[in-house]
Amino acid sequence: MSSPQSNNTRSTIFATTILLDGCLPTLGFSRGKVEKEVEPPRMEVRRSSLLSFRDDGDGGEEVQVPPPVEVAEAAQEYMSTVSLTLEQEQDALSRLTLPQWGDATTKYRRYTSEALTARQNQLSAIMSDVYSSRDAWPFNYTLHPKLEEFLHDGGQLVGPDDIAMDHKEYLKRSQRAVKSARGFDELCEASPDTVKIAFTTELNRPLQLVRAPSLLSPDGESGGRSLIGWSLSHPEVSIGCRVTDDSPQWVMRNEGAQKAYGDSVKADIEASEHDIKSLTLSPETTADDFAEYTQRYENSVFVKAAYLTAKRLTYVDDGECTDEGMLREQMETDGEDTADVRLVDGHLVKAAWLNPCMYAVVTGQLPRERGFYTSRHEEYKNSIKEGLAVMQSELDQQERRAETADVGSSAATTWGTWSM
Repeated sequence: MSSPQSNNTRSTIFATTILLDGCLPTLGFSRGKVEKEVEPPRMEVRRSSLLSFRDDGDGGEEVQVPPPVEVAEAAQEYMSTVSLTLEQEQDALSRLTLPQWGDATTKYRRYTSEALTARQNQLSAIMSDVYSSRDAWPFNYTLHPKLEEFLHDGGQLVGPDDIAMDHKEYLKRSQRAVKSARGFDELCEASPDTVKIAFTTELNRPLQLVRAPSLLSPDGESGGRSLIGWSLSHPEVSIGCRVTDDSPQWVMRNEGAQKAYGDSVKADIEASEHDIKSLTLSPETTADDFAEYTQRYENSVFVKAAYLTAKRLTYVDDGECTDEGMLREQMETDGEDTADVRLVDGHLVKAAWLNPCMYAVVTGQLPRERGFYTSRHEEYKNSIKEGLAVMQSELDQQERRAETADVGSSAATTWGTWSM
């Protein structure tokens, strides 16, 4: 494509499609009832930036300049036409088959990928048609298939909700959402005389970066680049547990029994060990390292709770009770999917892990809005980056043997913002 110029100024529209959230199974309210739903991906398909560059005429590099008024007006007209055409055309996703409740995780992930490609192809065709509808525009355009390329070329995300979904985070959340959907089905399918326990887990604190009052000597001697005074604060887990309203009346009237079931769930989860490679803080540690450790920890909690705790606390009629040693032997022999079969005080119990969103719906609370987890992930990483920048600055001061009295007297500070 040619590069239209106006008064030695070259202008380009950079556009892309932003994936804000992926496809997931979820629960919603409809006419006072809990309904199974599948949320399609959420995308922003018209994000664009107009950049202009001027040649200084001396053979040097182009310099970025404000777009000429006539170019900005033409670009606005062009993108308005593109947006209107997108709204008028049939949604590209209508030609795809939305996954169904109960489908495997891979189907949700595949649909998310296919939906993004379909939207991008649709945008590409429309931008080409609109551009060709006129003999000349005072700019060219580039449609980037990846957000990273869009940002690298100078594109900007100006909308308040323009926070792209983290792919690794989505992979973990989709795994948990599908397991949660199965857990909800199991609760619904349990017999009427079964005590049904819905429980959830969530990190109420991620891995955080902490600066305590520095332990540097009064004269500022620190022995080089020392991390004395800097440490990690490890994640904490919150546990929610509720005996569901469709459980037998005897347990719904007995708050003590409900509390006992809840205490059993919490005790089992809190006793679980998480075999995760620890993160060692160093000058090379990045915000991605913090985010990945937090994701691994959260997923480890999920696996232990959704598979092991749910198994240990689920009792179905088999006429006998097995002890913990027998249960461990059964799990080692048959794997995670083997049902735990035993009776406790003659009562049948079904325990199932639900993700926080489904748990909120089941317990009559408002679930978080879509985009919450993507926003929290971005906010967390930005907070860690800020803390690491402070750490690097103080290390550089030490290396230059600069005045460190202020560092030594600094108040304890924590980085790693985590909205709840």
